[in-house]
Amino acid sequence: MKRANYALFLMALPFMITACGGGSTSNANEQEASADDIAAQVELRLSSEQTDAENTITMAIEQNTPGEYRKADWIPNMATGSSKQLSKTSYTPTKNVVSSKVKSNGDSTTGWYVYDADPAGATIGSEYDDVKGSNVVCTNGDGLKNGYTLGWTAQDWTSSNTSKLMKWSEGTNKTIKWSMKYDEDYMIYVRVSTTDGYRYLFYTDANLNYGTSGYDAPHYIHNGLGSASKDGTWRTFTRNLSADLKRFNPNNEIITVDGFFIRGSGCVDDIELLKTEGTEVNSIVYEDAEDGKNSRWAVYDNTPAGASIKNVNDADKSSRVIEVSGSGIDNGFILGAWNSTNGWKNTINKEISWDMKFNDEFVVYISVITANGPRFITYSPLSDTTYATNPNYGQGKIEEGGYTYIHLGLNPNTRGGTWQTVSRNLELDLKKYEPNNSLIAVSAFLVRGSGRLDNIKMFDTNTDGDYDNSTN
Repeated sequence: MKRANYALFLMALPFMITACGGGSTSNANEQEASADDIAAQVELRLSSEQTDAENTITMAIEQNTPGEYRKADWIPNMATGSSKQLSKTSYTPTKNVVSSKVKSNGDSTTGWYVYDADPAGATIGSEYDDVKGSNVVCTNGDGLKNGYTLGWTAQDWTSSNTSKLMKWSEGTNKTIKWSMKYDEDYMIYVRVSTTDGYRYLFYTDANLNYGTSGYDAPHYIHNGLGSASKDGTWRTFTRNLSADLKRFNPNNEIITVDGFFIRGSGCVDDIELLKTEGTEVNSIVYEDAEDGKNSRWAVYDNTPAGASIKNVNDADKSSRVIEVSGSGIDNGFILGAWNSTNGWKNTINKEISWDMKFNDEFVVYISVITANGPRFITYSPLSDTTYATNPNYGQGKIEEGGYTYIHLGLNPNTRGGTWQTVSRNLELDLKKYEPNNSLIAVSAFLVRGSGRLDNIKMFDTNTDGDYDNSTN
């Protein structure tokens, strides 16, 4: 074993990052930064992003004409530059089957409509996607100026009689799930009826939740999906709509979920409503390997030489996975970026899970920013004896080489050569050894060892009970 202490495994991290397919290297002096420097960068970046987002959101809302807006208050008009009624283009609405959880699977555009057709030329089509191996719904128009809707449609656009509106009116399933592939700005709105009136829960690529803002603020509630949501790859999101509402309207309740709206050009698929109890919600998938690519990964420790990252098909899973291979725990691999500037910048989720198949020693590190500076929350398999007597054992807080590690042990099954799912609440793991510290952002997933990985995602758990860190 090259390094005797898990805390030493990251000492090579600042010295070299080798990207898949070639990449580049950078000097340690250029990448190394103190905890104060990194914390300051994060604070500056988050402050800048918040200011920019608030300015954008406020400007977009205030550009609407209040009178016009209220005539068509069922239409999300943010970022339009003007407020417009729905256009009377040729369309025969089809009532959605409310009892069905699946609202759109890409095979048909039935139920979809261009609700903001100015400027002209916006289209909705069903197209075959090579990565998904199935048809998806793609919207194409002039960026945020055009808008598209599923579910909240009308037989008569000029009528003020809302009884003619054809909406989902889904009162049982209040979690929404969808997949999307966007490489430009977008705005997603979910229209809900609540005990305090209608609300639009809207989502952008912001790294923070901004809540209510601007003109008619009580009716629009913003939650961020993170900058990775528009990186041009397929991402799947699950949102607990009640939680998103109560985050900023704590005394409000959802009565029904009525429709899905989106601005921007891209593709969406598998839009469905789910029951929420005990489910993972507000999730962001960072790696599921299904696109056949390994370009999101890099080798951060290539000594000894020869470490590789491949996207391969796994017979046991019957799906594609990421395979990392090297000289045991001497080599290291990273998804995301360990520093705050280029990392995930996930300030929303506290929980992470991943699937893994390793048959030897490994170490997993989650790079995070905390109130007390950067930390690496670190996981490795315990011995059978240690796990039997103390399954929650960890080495705790370790200061080494200018870095701070929080070490926790995992079930020894995780190195048993079969697929295992590990789920961790990062906030709880941090507070176990730093009870007065708090999680600010998550930047990256790092691993030493040779094996296979899949379904790396961050999420929240919709549960009224205590969270149980687990390995399935």
